[in-house]
Amino acid sequence: MTGFRLLSFSLALALMILGCGYFHQPGLTVEFVNQSDSTLRNVEIDFPGGTFGMPSLPPGGRATRWMKITGNGPLKADYFDSAGEHRVDAINLAGGDSGAIEVDFQNGGQVAVLDHRRRR
Repeated sequence: MTGFRLLSFSLALALMILGCGYFHQPGLTVEFVNQSDSTLRNVEIDFPGGTFGMPSLPPGGRATRWMKITGNGPLKADYFDSAGEHRVDAINLAGGDSGAIEVDFQNGGQVAVLDHRRRR
């Protein structure tokens, strides 16, 4: 019976390893960081393949989101702060992008992007 258990375990392990590589979906982990002096309100994020919102992000606040990028186009942010409404195109994305990026909201409606995407 020991040989059968070892064979079963080996087969299950092989299937898990193959399955992880075969079924892994590319995507981006995006971290949004408020480095400005005011709270961001009604933050709307638009990207190729979807959109989502955050009610607020306080100064020094962070929010992380996983996104599946299904086409080509910009990552856009639309939000309000103490100076008014801001609309920015943060970075251009391509279908199948994977890895991580950090979007830093700064004073005056500016954003900086740290790009850690894996290159194909």
